[in-house]
Amino acid sequence: MVLLVLVIIIMFLKKIESQDTKHLAYGTSSAKTITLSFWVKCSQTGTLQAGIVHYASGGNRHIGGTYTINTADTWEKKTMTFAGDTASAGTGNFDTARGFEVEWFLASGSDRTGGSVPSSWGAMAQTNRNAGSNISIGDSTSDTWQITGVQLEVGDTATDFEHRSYGEELALCHRYFERFDYDKSGGGVAGIAGQCHETSIMYCALAYQPKRADPTMSTSTISGSNFRVLHSGTATNVTSFAFNASRNCTRVGATTGSGLTVGRAGILDTGSSQGQYFDIDAEL
Repeated sequence: MVLLVLVIIIMFLKKIESQDTKHLAYGTSSAKTITLSFWVKCSQTGTLQAGIVHYASGGNRHIGGTYTINTADTWEKKTMTFAGDTASAGTGNFDTARGFEVEWFLASGSDRTGGSVPSSWGAMAQTNRNAGSNISIGDSTSDTWQITGVQLEVGDTATDFEHRSYGEELALCHRYFERFDYDKSGGGVAGIAGQCHETSIMYCALAYQPKRADPTMSTSTISGSNFRVLHSGTATNVTSFAFNASRNCTRVGATTGSGLTVGRAGILDTGSSQGQYFDIDAEL
């Protein structure tokens, strides 16, 4: 889930890969009905809008509806059913890029409210995306809006929420993000084995769970002995990293400036510091 706050737009959204929507048969006469269900708790009563944006081969498509907060500060279950998109423009790309975006609007300006609620699939119009809301969440510091138990499923009936184990959820999350964490009390954690390619660079390989796409790599702060190369009985501080990342593995180039012997083995280590990490990010 991602919370966006853009000037006067506040929305909560969930992105879904396009390939995960293929079974819905959008763009054909067999397009399936889907049902969105969730529990919500809000400090205000009134109507808010939710919907789905489909990044289809024929352009961005949109459908939406409203739900009512009947009692303030009380958990209420909401169910919204959307017919399948049979228009040829609604055919999905069925790749690893963004396919669906399930969105809940909390507040926006007139550029998102000047139209009408899109009760059927059509080309996305920005003014329709929050046209049905009559309350605004975020105008006051006392405003709250909470959500849980979100489920999007095939059919016109909301079933009980599917509870997955921690391990199942973690494995699914690793497709999009993973942290290779060196956080260990006392420091001096043995890291990744590699080989000195130049007097100032050691190359090593960092393997991880398969990602949705080639990821973006980043690290915690690089300074002092936060990262270092252990080589021939000495420790040389790393000054920078270069990454060549694929879906399954990244070649890490650790630059030290000098002090390495070409062809010798080395280990990328975190010295005496704690909390060092590599982030492997393939988010939608």
